[in-house]
Amino acid sequence: GLSGVAPKAFLGNYNVFPGQTGSATSHDIAQAVEDAVKDGMDVINMSLGGGIAGFQDQLTVAVNRAVDAGVVAAVAAGNAGPGANTVASPGQAENAITAAASTNKHFFGVLVHVGAASFGAAAGDFNAYVPAVTATLANWNNSAAGTANGAATQACTAVAAGTHAGRIVVIDRGTCTFSTK
Repeated sequence: GLSGVAPKAFLGNYNVFPGQTGSATSHDIAQAVEDAVKDGMDVINMSLGGGIAGFQDQLTVAVNRAVDAGVVAAVAAGNAGPGANTVASPGQAENAITAAASTNKHFFGVLVHVGAASFGAAAGDFNAYVPAVTATLANWNNSAAGTANGAATQACTAVAAGTHAGRIVVIDRGTCTFSTK
């Protein structure tokens, strides 16, 4: 039978975000890295980061020491890019494998045409709506929708009820969360 890609693997989980707080201290993160090394972990994956702190800050030193001890450290670069000096700590660690997001013009999906504008719609595995939803498409941008319809905020604030009645509105992502839109 099929047993998976890592049979008998041991997964260690080190919680550095205590309680309801949205951030962790450098001390707690560095301690978790040290604990993972002591526990015999082969790989440390850190999808977190702080500001630009230099090459000798506490997290960078902890990650470099973990790698020196034989552990592979994969670390997020942060969310500050693109631009110079945007790789956050501990992604600045000399010996870490630091991963960052990238943007390119490659698109795999279908184009949705709304007037003269085209939008990429990623293919998904969503169930089809039955009956099919049909309506006029509306492009939500400053020139097409006008700032009076809330376009200047990229649909991050409410518009008057009925403003887009009978339409399917295509809205750019970004500026605020999906749930807000």
